Amino acid sequence: MVKYWVRRVRLAPFDSAKPHPRGVEMASTMTFTATKKNLLRILAAIAATAFLVLTAACGNADASGSSPSSSSTAMSKVDVAVSVNQWESIAKTIGGQDVDLHVILSNDNVNAHEFEPEANDVAQLEAAKVVLVNGVGYDQWATNAARKGRGDIVDAASAGGIKMGANPHVWFSASVRKAAAKAYLAALEKAAPQDKATFEKNYQTWLSGEDKLDSELSAARAELNGKTYAATAPVSHYLMKDLGLTCETPTGFAQAELNQSNPAPEDIQEFQNLIKEKKIDLLVDNVQEANSTTNMIVEQAKKAGIPVVDFTETMPQQYPNLDAWVMALTKNIEAAAKK
Repeated sequence: MVKYWVRRVRLAPFDSAKPHPRGVEMASTMTFTATKKNLLRILAAIAATAFLVLTAACGNADASGSSPSSSSTAMSKVDVAVSVNQWESIAKTIGGQDVDLHVILSNDNVNAHEFEPEANDVAQLEAAKVVLVNGVGYDQWATNAARKGRGDIVDAASAGGIKMGANPHVWFSASVRKAAAKAYLAALEKAAPQDKATFEKNYQTWLSGEDKLDSELSAARAELNGKTYAATAPVSHYLMKDLGLTCETPTGFAQAELNQSNPAPEDIQEFQNLIKEKKIDLLVDNVQEANSTTNMIVEQAKKAGIPVVDFTETMPQQYPNLDAWVMALTKNIEAAAKK
């Protein structure tokens, strides 16, 4: 606009009869001044409009109760790491859709005692907001890595009152499962308090399944109470105790297996005498830790007509959850005891 009016003044015809150079100069100045005022008014109007638009946008963000960043935060999941697959189903059921679950050791052909985590396993344990471990040294590699992070560590054994040095196969204990589930629930609610109601509902779903399992175990206990057994490895200890069976495994043999060492010859002989004299009703064999000594004991038991029940440490993939696995083992024990 300014350039247009300046050019118009300069190109206007000049009347030689009435030359008024001063008048032309004044006209140019007046036109430019008027145009400048119009331009300022336009710019002011644009600025006001922009301010109103920005104010409205901010008002809409406030009215919605959240900005895009806070909305995405609300939708984020809790990063959870589980050391071994025995505890996976509990973590998954209670966490539901609000957790991003990573199971470090899920291969049922690998012994947790001998497992060596890779760099990405350690990274997941360090980064997780909640880490669920078995405890009592069973998966010490997971506890060590988790301690380097900032997440809450849920130690299943500690939650259930099991001290270091005790039998580490605590997932087979009904009381430890319940204590661990409660501790895990508390950790999730701390990590994501906005999802507390959902976690509580999921926990009740898990608890109803555990209560059903308790009923099945109670019925089996009525039939198995007073029966005796011996084990080639201590993996079945807590479940057999819940079922009311009495362990007759030679103390020295059991302690050697618990320490991952070789039993003394006299302990092996004592075990063989149990079988020969049929002082046990069942033999439990951990097929995941089979060796020449345990294979010999199993063969002797079969020849003596003593039923053998197979166990593993890690949960076989055929079972959808821990309760289903425990129930299947219980039925196998019941069936073996009837032979």
